[in-house]
Amino acid sequence: MPSLSAERRGPLLLAALAALLPMSANAQPESPYITRGESKRWVLQATVSLSSIPTANADRSASLNDPQTSDIKTSQRFDIEQGTVFWPLAGSAGSYDVDRRSATTEIRFDGSEVPVSVSVFERDTSGHPLHSGGAYTQASFGPIENVTAKSVLRFSVRAETFQTVFDEAAAREVPWPQGDWPREAASAFEPVMFLDGGFDGPYRDSKVAETVRRLTGGDPRSQPPVVTAKWIAGELAKTFRPSGQIVVPDARPGTPRVSGQSVGAIQAFNVTGAGPASQRGRGSPLDLPLLLAACYREAGLPARVVIGYSADAANRATEAFRRSDKAETGPYAWVEFALYDEQQPNPAMALTWVPVDILYMRANNVGRRPFDQPWEGFGTSEQLVDIVPVGYHLHPHNLAATSYGGSIQVRNRRREPMPSLWGWNLVPETPAAVTQTLAFDVTSPSVTASDPERRAGERP
Repeated sequence: MPSLSAERRGPLLLAALAALLPMSANAQPESPYITRGESKRWVLQATVSLSSIPTANADRSASLNDPQTSDIKTSQRFDIEQGTVFWPLAGSAGSYDVDRRSATTEIRFDGSEVPVSVSVFERDTSGHPLHSGGAYTQASFGPIENVTAKSVLRFSVRAETFQTVFDEAAAREVPWPQGDWPREAASAFEPVMFLDGGFDGPYRDSKVAETVRRLTGGDPRSQPPVVTAKWIAGELAKTFRPSGQIVVPDARPGTPRVSGQSVGAIQAFNVTGAGPASQRGRGSPLDLPLLLAACYREAGLPARVVIGYSADAANRATEAFRRSDKAETGPYAWVEFALYDEQQPNPAMALTWVPVDILYMRANNVGRRPFDQPWEGFGTSEQLVDIVPVGYHLHPHNLAATSYGGSIQVRNRRREPMPSLWGWNLVPETPAAVTQTLAFDVTSPSVTASDPERRAGERP
């Protein structure tokens, strides 16, 4: 790893962008190290369509939980005493603010809309922030009688995204914390699905620790956090070999009429996991940010994976990523690591989540450029303004939720289930065998007088 002067400079106070107001109460305060530039506002909508599997095929399909936990045949009718649906929500960071207050959920069974009670929870029972500062919508409903598993779940939320400029020179002067990390950052060290293990349990053959030792000479703290983070990202961008797609495409014929979905209907996210990816040195494009986040955490840096959706994909006339998934189209992912400045006089500004767009960096050979120069994608980004964040987990974190991602064939001819962001619980039983499609839609809302918050001086 490169050396760096031990001289510590005071953090640079960046000019406030008066025209940009936070969209919600959970908005991140100004950071001394990240300046927001051009912004865009979006409405992100996700639609999940669930369909019954013929009884003859039900035994060959598995939910992401144990398929033996339910005896309900999805082609039969059943009663629901109570149901709860979970959908992830991101928070706020340098490149985005998600207005959690705007989150909505709509549920239909057999074509009929079901009354729901929707709330957003972002703290645990002890009052602490949820893992990595994320949140979930919780839509409760019931009782409902005589329904099938055929249903439509629709989620919507508003967000604002930004271009970012990272003051790397100032950030390099921030040392490792001498005390504890803030609660939101510290929670990122807790076990996370696909960073520490899969649906079968913890990874047994992970080489994440070995990778970090090799890349940092066995001492990640020998350099400031930003230097360590940049070095690891650059090396992984050069050596990891992603292939395939980020998603498991909808297997049905690729037309909106047949699939019942809009642009880009998918079954699930295609993921191997950080452990297996570290062992093989390759995986899906989604495995690269997963591996980077796992390496950051192994090095002692809190890190989270941000799952997002490219707003550009909503303007395409074809279902492009049924066949291919390019970095600029459809579902996407990047990493944010925590930079904690204990000497910051304003405690609200001490924690900064620094974005690392590792997929962009690899696609553009950014990691091969001089280390002492700024890298596009490392903190500074012109691309993330067009990526709407969804959440920080591929499967509902620490929630007893069943989901129905697709599955993929692995080398030993065993089919492995894949995650699909959302989850639900039904009482008395949740169907184990249901097929799904998941589709996203992104629009640019007009600002009206009824909006709860508008930019200063902006006319409707």
